Amino acid sequence: MIINEAENGIILKDAKCLDIELSAFCGQAFRWKKNEKGSGYQIRYGTSKDFEDAKTIKSTSRKTSSKTLSSLKKKTTYYVQVRSYKTVNGKVYYSSWSAVKRKKTPSSL
Repeated sequence: MIINEAENGIILKDAKCLDIELSAFCGQAFRWKKNEKGSGYQIRYGTSKDFEDAKTIKSTSRKTSSKTLSSLKKKTTYYVQVRSYKTVNGKVYYSSWSAVKRKKTPSSL
């Protein structure tokens, strides 16, 4: 889906999840494809497929394409999504959420 606000000339393509991997800092490193037209990204993650218990974090730089998720539990499956946003004249426009990526944390973090 593409968000198109003709009055402000805003077109945001959907963000795309690339990978989730164990990082050197004992967290899960989450990477996504950059969207040069956005102002930043929102990442949500949780242990439920439908994101009932999800936490949402914001990355305010469009140049960022990864985030390390910390304070994760051992041997737990996490589901992650990302979307881009653009702020124009104080109004925030969001793309739709990306496809869900899932990853199980190892037994030793």
